[in-house]
Amino acid sequence: MKRFYNNNKISIFFLIFLLLWCTIVLIKYNNVDALKDYDAITVFFYILAYSSLGLMQILAPIFIIIMSVVSIHSELHSGMVKNILVRISYKKYIKKFFFLTLSKIWFLPLSMLFLFLGCVVITKNIDVTNAIPKVVGMTSNGSSILSNTISPINTNFYDDPLKLMLTFFIILGLHSIFYSTISLIICKKNKNIIVSIISTFLCYIGLCILSEIVLSKIFVVWLNFRVLDGIFNLLGIWIYCDFNSLEALLIYSIIIVVISYLFLFISYKNKEKVLIDIE
Repeated sequence: MKRFYNNNKISIFFLIFLLLWCTIVLIKYNNVDALKDYDAITVFFYILAYSSLGLMQILAPIFIIIMSVVSIHSELHSGMVKNILVRISYKKYIKKFFFLTLSKIWFLPLSMLFLFLGCVVITKNIDVTNAIPKVVGMTSNGSSILSNTISPINTNFYDDPLKLMLTFFIILGLHSIFYSTISLIICKKNKNIIVSIISTFLCYIGLCILSEIVLSKIFVVWLNFRVLDGIFNLLGIWIYCDFNSLEALLIYSIIIVVISYLFLFISYKNKEKVLIDIE
């Protein structure tokens, strides 16, 4: 137990911090009259959009990056690797990096599951019907007048609420792997742990810009794949309002994880080069 705590104390600290943050937000929004008639799913996404938890778009990658870099940085740059490679093969050793990225998959889904269950408790309602806009009248030119909704997401996803929530948690897990993989690639060449964390985050922001501007323009504007509109926003995985296909978002998330693993493999494939980089 002590060894588990020592190996995961940063992750445990961030988890406790995030759970406390979620609890404070739930207490605050429990008394908001505008939310009382709505379901847990709508309130869940409303809180993520309009409460202080909206900062998770930026903080979530930072949390995972810190946890990942701290987990391996001292080992890489302290000279321990050469001693470890006396006992095991390099091939077995680099498998550790792949398992390390997978070990961060639970953090965001677990904390957001806690928030969602809290929403279930305060709403006592999982029926999304009230959140779906309904036709309540017609204008003079024959257009429909829809009822208002507080839902910040595309209400078309309410056709299958279970699919919506499962996709949300799976996406968080996949992007957690993505953040962690970038961390391990970047920290190999940075001997200072703070520099590694900052460099990784800046690299992630660069990838966000590349994805949103370049890939979106290529596939959505030039090739006119409108089904992909919105999915290239890597910061938009918290509020499902800018896209129309859960499947497209899931496939894109899988693709970026696979590509990041490919770069991780290339980065650590050459034993001699790695040992030179970490000296």
